[in-house]
Amino acid sequence: MKDDLPALGLPTTQNLGNGFSSSTASGSSGNYTVQVMDLNGCITPSSANFTITITATENEVITDVITKVYPNPATENIVLTYQTPKRPKVVKAELVNLLGAVVATKELDNQNDIYVGYFDATALTSGVFFVRITADDAVQLVKVVKN
Repeated sequence: MKDDLPALGLPTTQNLGNGFSSSTASGSSGNYTVQVMDLNGCITPSSANFTITITATENEVITDVITKVYPNPATENIVLTYQTPKRPKVVKAELVNLLGAVVATKELDNQNDIYVGYFDATALTSGVFFVRITADDAVQLVKVVKN
């Protein structure tokens, strides 16, 4: 299975126990079929198909960006600030749950080259969310906890 994966990205192997391991690659979003390989190298295809959505990658390290998401953990409002010298035209923030569903979307306001906005978190259930901030071709993902 490893030979089939380099076109998608770098493979990752995980030991599943009982002599089984799993190889995955996260290069692009799409539909995938799971295959399990035992220690003898025999591959058993799964009958289940999975849809994988890539929300962010770590290919580009952004060093000139200051992103703040607070308070964390949050109870009422989640405040967002985003600052970069690149001056993007639009900075968009999405609040994403653990299943990858977008819960809320907001365009951040430009206030003297600092982009600001907030999400009302009062109606959200307690748990872990991610704030995905997109500015032109740059994407940042920040974990936030709702109490």
